Amino acid sequence: MTTHGPTPKTPTQPRPVAKFGPKLKPLADRFWAKVEKTQKCWLWKGLKNGKAGYGMIYDNATGKKELAHRVSWFLATGAYPTQPLLHKCDTPTCVNPDCLYDQVAQSLISQIVTRRSWAHVE
Repeated sequence: MTTHGPTPKTPTQPRPVAKFGPKLKPLADRFWAKVEKTQKCWLWKGLKNGKAGYGMIYDNATGKKELAHRVSWFLATGAYPTQPLLHKCDTPTCVNPDCLYDQVAQSLISQIVTRRSWAHVE
C-alpha cells in the first residue's frame, strides 16, 4: 500500500474563548446602572478613559470596550455611529443622546450657515 504524502488533518473547531467570572448582564442593563440623570445631562459614573474623561463600557457583541456616549447612541438608535460624535454640552461624561451630534452632520450645517443656502451643500 502506497501513501501519498502526510495524512490530511481533519479541520479543527475554533478554540472557545475562555470566559472567567459570571456571565455579563445585557449591555443596556449594565449601561443604565452607571448613568445618573440630571436635568440636562446624563452623567456616566462607570469606568473612564484616562485624562480625557470619556466613559467606557465593554460590549459583549463587539468584544471590545466602547465609549459610553457611543453606546448611548447605539441604545437610542439601534446602530453605532459611523462618525465621531460631538457633545453639545462639552461634558465628556455626558451620555444623553440629546446632547450628542454627528460630526459629519455638523460639518454640513456649517457649510449651510457659511453659504447661507441649502442648494450649495456638497
